[in-house]
Amino acid sequence: MNSENTQLNRSAAHPEPLRRIRAAHTGTTVTVYQAYACLSHYDPAVHADRDAWKRQLRESPARVQWDPERDLRLNPLPYRSLQLGLAGEASRRYADEWTVAIRDVTPLAHEIHALVTRGDLAAATALLPEERPYCPAAA
Repeated sequence: MNSENTQLNRSAAHPEPLRRIRAAHTGTTVTVYQAYACLSHYDPAVHADRDAWKRQLRESPARVQWDPERDLRLNPLPYRSLQLGLAGEASRRYADEWTVAIRDVTPLAHEIHALVTRGDLAAATALLPEERPYCPAAA
């Protein structure tokens, strides 16, 4: 199974190019994400204490955080999206082994931004990439 991570420009003045990255989700990648990921914040229900969390965060090749999902006008939606940060070996493997495609989506992001600015949310929404729930059993 492949997963796409797209970051759309939230500001027309944003100078960085935007990329859509497709990564393979194999048993190995899912194992790394699940077994070695650490929450990006301290949670007393998960961690024995702050020092234990800091140790795990330092040693973990993956960090998990749940960010608020937003609509096209950047209003919060009633659900969150998983953000996964990789470091060390996981980062190297993501770049060298698991990435299967990279596509420049800067022009698309600018087009969507222009439509939102003009108030044409229907046209902007039609250009957004399809989002599907991630189903590990299908991986």
